[in-house]
Amino acid sequence: MLAALTEDQPSWRSGRMLDLLFFIVRGTSVTDSTLQSRCRDRAREGLWLLARWALAHEGWARDNALEVIEVVAPDRIELIRSALAAR
Repeated sequence: MLAALTEDQPSWRSGRMLDLLFFIVRGTSVTDSTLQSRCRDRAREGLWLLARWALAHEGWARDNALEVIEVVAPDRIELIRSALAAR
């Protein structure tokens, strides 16, 4: 899903993919206690894609990426927000 953000596509589609990714990394499982951490670890591998997306877009598209970053890399969100403010 993250790799799809590297390709040109309508913003509504990529925004929906980021929405779905947000729900995936926030979700839990009653039968697999490791699912949430595994999903977050995989999404964290694409942190650079999420940050690049946030830097390249505005409005809700940016906000969607920042929401995912906040969940998977809370230690990096302020750095990324600072980069956005400096633009």
